This record gives sequence, C-alpha cells and structure tokens, in this order.
Amino acid sequence: MSVNLKSCDIVKNLPSLDFELGLSDITDDPKSLLPLRLKSYAHTLTICSQSVFIISLLTEALEVAIKQSAAVSVNYKVGFIGCGRLGTLMIKCLLHFKVLEPSHIYISTRRPELLKELSKAGVVTCFNNSKVASSCQLLCLCCLPSQLSMVAESLRGHLSPATLVYSIVGGVTLQRHCQLLHTNSVLRPTFTWPNSGWTVECIESYTAQVTKLVQKEEVIKLTCPQPLTCDPECLLVTRTFLAVLNTLTSVGIGKELAVRICTTVMFGQADCISQLLDALTADKLMSADKRSLQLPLLPLNRAATTSLDHLMSSPDMYKRFTDKYKLILSPDAG
Repeated sequence: MSVNLKSCDIVKNLPSLDFELGLSDITDDPKSLLPLRLKSYAHTLTICSQSVFIISLLTEALEVAIKQSAAVSVNYKVGFIGCGRLGTLMIKCLLHFKVLEPSHIYISTRRPELLKELSKAGVVTCFNNSKVASSCQLLCLCCLPSQLSMVAESLRGHLSPATLVYSIVGGVTLQRHCQLLHTNSVLRPTFTWPNSGWTVECIESYTAQVTKLVQKEEVIKLTCPQPLTCDPECLLVTRTFLAVLNTLTSVGIGKELAVRICTTVMFGQADCISQLLDALTADKLMSADKRSLQLPLLPLNRAATTSLDHLMSSPDMYKRFTDKYKLILSPDAG
C-alpha cells in the first residue's frame, strides 16, 4: 500500500505561538513548566547574542580588508527569511549594536505589512525569498521547521557559492540543511541545555529589553560558544573562523592575507598565523603551497577539521575567542 505524504504548514491556523497560550489546558500548576519557559528565554538570548557576534566579525573583517586592499569594495547585506519573534529580536539587536545600517537588512516574510516599525527604521521588507537570497551575502533562516522544505525550494538557484546561511531553524540537522539548500556554507548557533548557569531568577529580569539582557556579564558568559561540544557539526569556534575566511576570499582577498585578517579580527593579533596555516594545510583545507594567491571557498560543515578543531580548543586560542566575544557584546559596544 502506497502512502501519499504531502508537506503542510501545521501552525497555519494557530492564533499565536506564545509560550503561555493554552497553559491552563495543559496543567493546573503553570509554575511546574517554568523550566521550559527558562529554556525558551535562554535559547532566545543565545541566538541573539551569537548572531550579533558572528555578523560583527564578518563586517569587521571586511572593513579591515577594504583598508588593506584597494581592489576590495563590498556593500555587505544581510537577509532574513521569516521574521517572527526570534527574527525580529535578532534584527533589533543588530540595529542596537550598530552592526549594520538598517538599509542593509532585507526581510522576506509572508506578512511584511506587520513590520511597520522595522520598515520605518529603514529595513527593507518584502515577500520575495529569491530576491532577498540573491541580494545578500548572509542569509538568516528564521522560519519554522515545518516550512524549511518549502523555503529551501524557493531559494534553490538563488544562493551564490559565496552566500553564508545562518539558520536558527530547530529540529533539523546541519546535514539536512545542506541537502535541502544545496550548499555546504551553513552555520547554526550552539545551545547547550541543561546548563546550571541559567536560573529561574533570570525569568524575572526578562521583562527588560533583550538588547540590554544580552549585554549582562553573566548572560555573555552563558551564551559564549564552547570550544568543543558533543556534536562535531556545532563546533562554532572553528566554523566561525572558516566562515570569516570564506567571506574574505570570496571578495578576492589572497589566502595568506585572509588568514591574517581573520586571525587578527577573531583573536586580537596575528602571532598564531603560522599555526593556523599549518592546521588548515593538515586538514587539507588549504594547499601546501602557502604562496598561492587565492583560497577557494571552504565547506563549513566538513567533519575533517581535526587539526583546526584541536588548535581552536586550546586554552590560549579559546581565551582570545571569548575575550573578543565579550568585547563585542559588552555594554560599551551597544
């Protein structure tokens, strides 16, 4: 017997996606669900913090590249596919930290008329996935898991080899993302739960703006990506380094200069450039001829980055990474 399975939007007729909706129908004691609420808040803060950090690194690296190479001219744009609660908070954080000009942010959503506040601020809003994908160097996927297949279909053929995809879609593996989108340049935020650092008391302060919460010292510490996780596909320290490197080489920066800029931007100084070049060579991400002028785009989710992962997880490199993370998200930065 054959079964005809068709994809559908299972949340199409729901009045709201708010966590509190319908709690009275689930339990007589809503407080028993506080751990789930805390996890939701922690996840939101992690996504917003890490997106500000990664996009800040990319824009800073390009600014340095433009100063060091007259041949480089980049008008960096970031696109959002979907703009619900999480997507809106991400954009507000990017604007708060002045990571991008509002006119450099593009949003494609089914209801662009609901984004009057962002549109008034100068953000470009529309309902055209393919246009946003072809116009932006970084594409943030903020749709629901049930919508990913349909979204991916609308993006095929419109993602250039240099386009970096940053997905906050949960419940879908990185490998599945790559299969659907026909690209290896996919990043996801890393989120570890349970984490004893997040406490129920954090909920009481959630009435504050997210842009203020992500700058709190304890939140910065909790949202900072760990050097090693149980999932090798989520080694965000390594993947972020490769993403910045990809971005630089895609605009014509030679590989040694790209590694030098990337190292300086991410780790504060270029004294470890020889170690990074050796690790890239050992993992066969770079040819042994270090004099070669151009580094091809790197697959961001390949598993064979043993040498690079080992170097990135060393105490010295990870401390430099966390120092940069704190610097970008500190109150003075916003």
